[in-house]
Amino acid sequence: MFFKSISLIIDDKENDGNFIAAYLNKNFVPNIFYCYDSNKDWTGFETKLSGVRTIFQDLSLISTASPDVTDFDAAAETIENILDENNGPWLLITWSTWAESESETDFPKELFDHLRQELPVSLRPFDYITINKSLFTPGHDHNPVSLPNDASLAQLHELIENKITQRYGLKYLIGWEQAAKKAVHSALAELTNIASGHAQSNEILHKIFENIAESATGKSTCITALNAGTSETLTDIIKDKIENQIPNNLDDFGHVIRSARDNRGLDMTGLPSWKESINRAIHFDMSEKVKQYHKPGNVYKINEKVIDSGIKSFPDSISNAGALSKFKRKNFFCFLDSERDLKNEVCERSDLICLDITPPCDHANNKAEWNKYIVGIILKDNDDKFCKLVKNVNNERVREDGIRLINDSLILLPKYTKDDGSGSLYRVVLNAKLTFSVPVNICDATLGNLQLMRARENILSDIRSWFIRQATRPGIVELRG
Repeated sequence: MFFKSISLIIDDKENDGNFIAAYLNKNFVPNIFYCYDSNKDWTGFETKLSGVRTIFQDLSLISTASPDVTDFDAAAETIENILDENNGPWLLITWSTWAESESETDFPKELFDHLRQELPVSLRPFDYITINKSLFTPGHDHNPVSLPNDASLAQLHELIENKITQRYGLKYLIGWEQAAKKAVHSALAELTNIASGHAQSNEILHKIFENIAESATGKSTCITALNAGTSETLTDIIKDKIENQIPNNLDDFGHVIRSARDNRGLDMTGLPSWKESINRAIHFDMSEKVKQYHKPGNVYKINEKVIDSGIKSFPDSISNAGALSKFKRKNFFCFLDSERDLKNEVCERSDLICLDITPPCDHANNKAEWNKYIVGIILKDNDDKFCKLVKNVNNERVREDGIRLINDSLILLPKYTKDDGSGSLYRVVLNAKLTFSVPVNICDATLGNLQLMRARENILSDIRSWFIRQATRPGIVELRG
């Protein structure tokens, strides 16, 4: 079944674009047709689209003969101007009389490769299929398509279904997206149904939001705080609905798993750090919006800030860069004699950070007069080995194999990679013995613009549980050989 998500049609011929629109309309697929105009001025165009999952793209937007790089540039420019950077994955459907032409040149692949190279990473097509427009022209040539009818639309439907049938992973992901949208729609319905049918339904809806806001944040007069509390409550409702709905697309998912198991020897070397990229998506929010607020889970880079009491409540006095390196070595590292020359280098390339672990209920209800932070560092590549336990074997200090750290007050978070193309790996290590607090009213002055990322709720909950265990640990005596 064709994706029930937004489809974008880009063609320079109105009849050809309307042919696709007729097919999509017949199948109740929301769509937008942009008739290409080389003179279009995109200045000030800010209402970009998100959630587009298929783009029907004509290959020859400018050329009167076979497609060339000017057509591909025109397609890339149009897509970049229409799609929002958070649009998500989309399938390129090349819709052209040149899609399966007699030429030896594979124009659809050329366009796909061109878009993958020229568009920003977040806007690149995930995959592509080809539809031969010539099948729907009067002479099966390069002329405009005929007017749509039931037979030609049925033929187009069969072509598309046959082309996309093997895209099980993409179909499953889009199916999950549709299920998530249904959860949002269900949450909206529950709230509006309370007021629906009343003579003053709009005013009642306002009252509902006011009560949710005050329950979430206390009787605050700050609109920003009230809005944040309401938004968080609505998000909790939606999150619960998503988590507790019936699993979707079991048939597609079955194909996905069988395919993966049949390809256990699949060469993944062309995708360096792919597991660390998944870790980033699961555990850390690195979007620009993180820099707009202070909330639990925020991670701040405080390398320079702690020097000369930039943070007055910091658990140590650090006067210069040398003292900062010493602080890192003392609390996070243990070097072997053979690694002595690496001490300064490792400390310099690790960033001192703090993580906001303030209870979320205190944030939500504006009860927190102080925000609480735990201190850590961000390690690069394989530097986490310097945090591992060192022991004496035959009067020689050696690093222990395994996962034990130099002391129980440390915790290593999953390795991740940044979306910057560098290929570098990073890892956060936290120390439960190093905490400090900052008054809420000076939080922005103290830590503003230092936000690096935000630990997502699941990993933040795990960190809080670990910290509580450390804070309440009575301690035992243990003799070690």
